[in-house]
Amino acid sequence: MASTCTGQSPSDVAQRWSKKEKKMLNIQRPFSVKLYNQHMGGVDLMDQCVAMYPHRRKNKRIHQDTRKRKTQCHPTSKAQSSVQGTPEIRFGSGNHWPQLTEAKNANRCQDAACTRKTKYICMQCCVALCPGCFANYHGR
Repeated sequence: MASTCTGQSPSDVAQRWSKKEKKMLNIQRPFSVKLYNQHMGGVDLMDQCVAMYPHRRKNKRIHQDTRKRKTQCHPTSKAQSSVQGTPEIRFGSGNHWPQLTEAKNANRCQDAACTRKTKYICMQCCVALCPGCFANYHGR
């Protein structure tokens, strides 16, 4: 054992149990080992206690459960929602005016040329549309 703090010279005698002889034996140990055992026992005890915390085991368990679920569940294709309605309502003359909704999250604009999100909907079609996309969406 290497130590920069102390050397081997005052060696110490320690008693250890021998399984083979089934009795206590006196063995020589270096002084640095005696100092380590005397002062670092709390650190080793803390490491032992931290190793027993359940959060590490819980994370591993969650990871294993997720892996099991992936093998047991078959992914389904995402359903495409048809929000456009019938062409008679969409292209017919009527009350097609933008209305600002109180929704917390914005919806994707349903015009084919637009990819923005908006909080406006058409009052008659109930389709999310940007104010600039109304004429393009409802025109033929």
